[in-house]
Amino acid sequence: MNKLKKQFIKSFIKLTVVENKSNVLKVHVAKLSELDKKYKIYDKYLEDAIKLLKGVHSTHIDYEHSVIVIHYDEKSITSQKIYQWIKIIIDVTVDHLEFIEKHSVNDTEYMIKRLEEVLKQKL
Repeated sequence: MNKLKKQFIKSFIKLTVVENKSNVLKVHVAKLSELDKKYKIYDKYLEDAIKLLKGVHSTHIDYEHSVIVIHYDEKSITSQKIYQWIKIIIDVTVDHLEFIEKHSVNDTEYMIKRLEEVLKQKL
């Protein structure tokens, strides 16, 4: 996939912080509620990717409101760092779309392990 197409995809993923209270961050993801149900099987992997950050306790994807809810320890990490981490996860995912397409059906565990390694290098 060429760089222009990847940039185009990234430009459509709009993130907005809708709530930033003590230990809770809510990030609105445009069009999340419209995501095809077949992709929701990857929720656990997205939540695990967010929790790679030290200080993130739990995450929840709320499709009805197009929001990702993140509970974290504000003594360990800032909401800004979490927000930046979500952007990194998006970048890594889009940059590896061909790899994901190739391995998502027959070799999901390998695909997840490899993407997790890439993300850990970016911590």
